[in-house]
Amino acid sequence: MNVVHLFTGVTGRIPRRLYWLGFAAVVVIFGLGRYVLKYHLGASELAVVIWSAWAAIPLTALSVKRFNDRDRPVWIGYVVGASVVLFIVAPYFGYLTEDVGRYSAAEHIIFWVLVAISVFSFIDNGFLRGTVGRNRYGPDPIAGRE
Repeated sequence: MNVVHLFTGVTGRIPRRLYWLGFAAVVVIFGLGRYVLKYHLGASELAVVIWSAWAAIPLTALSVKRFNDRDRPVWIGYVVGASVVLFIVAPYFGYLTEDVGRYSAAEHIIFWVLVAISVFSFIDNGFLRGTVGRNRYGPDPIAGRE
């Protein structure tokens, strides 16, 4: 699997090792980019939000492929990607800000739903072994290496 497909493609399966390496790369690249934009280039808040939202593309691709490995429906990975975008973009519009004490009832519900999606994805993708053998998304990515 090439790097472009790893970070943009949504077909096939990947093992946890590749998921963690990709996840770490996305966090470092987009985290450093955000830092440089915000503190060294003085970019507008909108530019920082747009840059950060781009992280949803590789994170969604990684999640979909891990969910494929776990033989879960593809749409679950897209829900994870949408929740990442919502977490990043909502504060720009004044919702889900750092001031949790001022959340409306709807914001509290949305916040906890997004947290539940994130925790589920983190555990399912990062710690649980994929389907042993072939599944509907392809061959076992670690077959023969155990």
